[in-house]
Amino acid sequence: MYKYHCLNPIAAVGLDKFTDKYEAVANMGDADAVLVRSAVMHELEFDKNLINIVTVSRMEATMKGTDRIPEVCSILKKKYGNRFHWYVVGGGPDLNTCEKRAEELLLSDCLTFVGQKSNPYKYLSKADICLF
Repeated sequence: MYKYHCLNPIAAVGLDKFTDKYEAVANMGDADAVLVRSAVMHELEFDKNLINIVTVSRMEATMKGTDRIPEVCSILKKKYGNRFHWYVVGGGPDLNTCEKRAEELLLSDCLTFVGQKSNPYKYLSKADICLF
């Protein structure tokens, strides 16, 4: 029998009648380790005068829809100008396609594909907005 897992007990509120179908799992990660890893310096300097957006995702259009990132960024740029910078952390089969599309749309000033990183927390800690 399959079970649904809720990452915290609050997500499980109202599911009492389905106790045989779900299980609440609290704090699957090590919060202290995340805080330590988020304090590590990284090679990018985020501009504090901009809104810094960070996405951490596998670059896979079919499952994740990450192929839309350059198009969405282009819309944001047209609407808001250069008041933001979007960093995408992650690798995958569609990374090169997204990078090429970003080049075609002239987004190098507001969209950076960082690639696969073993420590995404150091990027997330500098973000004003996190998109997952």
